[in-house]
Amino acid sequence: MRPFLLVASFVNPHDIVLFPAWVWRSPLKPSPLDPPHVPAAPTADEDLSTKPAAQVAYREAYYSGYGLTRMVSRNYARNAQRYRDLYYRLHAEVDGPIDRVRRAVTEGGSEDAMLVRTSDHGDLLGAHGGLHQKWFNLYDEATRVPFVIARIGEKATQPRTVSAPTSHVDLVPTLLSAAGVDVDVVAAALAESFSEVHPLPGRDLMPVVDGASADEGRAIYLMTRDNVLEGDTGASLLSRQLGRIVNPPAPLRIKVPAHVAANFEGLVVRVDDTDAAGGAGHLWKLVRTFDDPATWTEPGVRHLATNGMGGDAYRTDPLDDQWELYDLTADPIEAYNRWTDPQLHELRQHLRMLLKQQRAVSVPERNQPWPYAHRLPPSGASNGLVRRVLGRFVR
Repeated sequence: MRPFLLVASFVNPHDIVLFPAWVWRSPLKPSPLDPPHVPAAPTADEDLSTKPAAQVAYREAYYSGYGLTRMVSRNYARNAQRYRDLYYRLHAEVDGPIDRVRRAVTEGGSEDAMLVRTSDHGDLLGAHGGLHQKWFNLYDEATRVPFVIARIGEKATQPRTVSAPTSHVDLVPTLLSAAGVDVDVVAAALAESFSEVHPLPGRDLMPVVDGASADEGRAIYLMTRDNVLEGDTGASLLSRQLGRIVNPPAPLRIKVPAHVAANFEGLVVRVDDTDAAGGAGHLWKLVRTFDDPATWTEPGVRHLATNGMGGDAYRTDPLDDQWELYDLTADPIEAYNRWTDPQLHELRQHLRMLLKQQRAVSVPERNQPWPYAHRLPPSGASNGLVRRVLGRFVR
């Protein structure tokens, strides 16, 4: 059997986004697959008064993506338990397809394979004052996902749980290492064909998979710039279904979160008192909400600040940063934003310095504007080298 890489991506539980229509049209029938009822998150009634303004603005605008805001909001409120039940039922529905893939590998003759199971993001599911899906935050509900790695065959791994924080960017170096690819050799080969080749982000976790101790003090950088409520037409789902895509009527137009920034970056790291007073050896999360003119509606010129009944309004000046600080050890549900805690001044300074350092490493300066790098003219020699390095994995 030749070496292979198999990636299987499953839709669910992503169909939770169809919940409003599901309630009206096609509710699931009771099934043995139904998980036990999961109660509302302990932060479901949070007022968000100590959190960045973007979260309240997003909560108020979210329902407009579907259509008539009050009707959709009422649908969610009246069917909150059914909403959560559907989400976890969708998880149960996808267990079968995942296991079919597992069996195809483990029972299909692969004598030496590695299985990885993870997800792209989580879902707030009404936590933190009624927020949904993943946008305008870096809470654990949205960013902390399963990450399971297992070997089979002669190098089979023993089950264990690793508490050290990891990142999605660890996937590529880990898989390359498992396949025996020397990333330095590949980078040198790629440098002959591309104008820019940056160090591979992330960390090779294969030593940890094979039993080594994990780096509990590692700092993890997170960043998101995803604004689902800003599009080219502003047409909601209902507006599109009615064929009113161009210039939709105001009640059917998506409302952008008003007068807030949509860029979030964060840091998760364990801090000892020897590093900064107040760290206490706990795991901390620092989150910065910031405005970046490069992500404006008209990059570098102006940004759509609000589009309510009074029409569109734009701004041309960046907004001030807003901050969150959570003690994930003492407050794993992130209910208490301790950014203004007077006893944590040294810790705040320490974490801001680490955030700046990790940003520089994770988002390197480029010779050409992000995200593109120009490809150099093809060369027979360099192409041959790349093929020799990667050949056995791409045949």
